[in-house]
Amino acid sequence: MKLLKEFHGRHTKALILLVSAALLLCAVGGSLAWIVTETTQIDNVLVPAQVSCAVAETFENNKKTDVSIRNTSNIDAYIRVALVPVWRDAQGNVAPENPAAGEDYSLVLANDGWQAGLDGFYYYSKAVAPGGSTGVLIESCEPLTDKEGYAFELQILCSAVQAAPASAVNEAWGAGVVGQ
Repeated sequence: MKLLKEFHGRHTKALILLVSAALLLCAVGGSLAWIVTETTQIDNVLVPAQVSCAVAETFENNKKTDVSIRNTSNIDAYIRVALVPVWRDAQGNVAPENPAAGEDYSLVLANDGWQAGLDGFYYYSKAVAPGGSTGVLIESCEPLTDKEGYAFELQILCSAVQAAPASAVNEAWGAGVVGQ
């Protein structure tokens, strides 16, 4: 009997540890088996922001009308535009002198939410939703004179910056956005 008590005393801790480990493995294994068979996979899809814009205009009989900018991004964006009038020859070369507004061409701005910046750009005052458009910037633009060997062209250079966070506009363009 004394021998049985000695054996029982020495190995009781080991036996308890062994039984505890076995129960823990059964619990963890059973839980994992349940999770694998009873849950559905969820895909976490990350879509990166893409910022872009495009000019929307009507062009008939050498006259541009209803010029606005469309947000082709997948996020809200602020938009700005530079207007660059040039004389271009048949080979695509630009003349060294620029056409003069009011003399060589007429330009009627619509002022539909746009404000002229001190840097030569026109800024749209509100963020534009994906697929949305700005208000009209140019009601009409057409040449008033001819320059021999050249055709009048009004280049409309647009750019967009994501609307959030608001600091992105200041970092990209170095100016506060009207309407913020």
